[in-house]
Amino acid sequence: MKKFLEFFRHHVSEDGYAIIEPTAAGLSLGIFGGLLIAVYTILCAYTGYGIELEMNFEAVFPGYSLTLPGGIVGVIWMFSIGYLSGSFLSWIYNKLAKNS
Repeated sequence: MKKFLEFFRHHVSEDGYAIIEPTAAGLSLGIFGGLLIAVYTILCAYTGYGIELEMNFEAVFPGYSLTLPGGIVGVIWMFSIGYLSGSFLSWIYNKLAKNS
């Protein structure tokens, strides 16, 4: 319990707001997005369900398709977008919370 409280004290500012680590938030969203599109690609390839959405993904993510290499490209795209989004949003949150 002491280590937990010590960890918590290091992630709270002097003003009492929670500090979000941009790298951790980016990795969390990136991994989640990558896993999400990987599972979607597998389900779509084997069941045929969601082909219309898959066509939209092909238009938005160059190189994405219902093949193994295309699925890997989709995972890379989603990880990149998730990482950048999570990092940016947590950075913005930290800046706004610090100034308030």
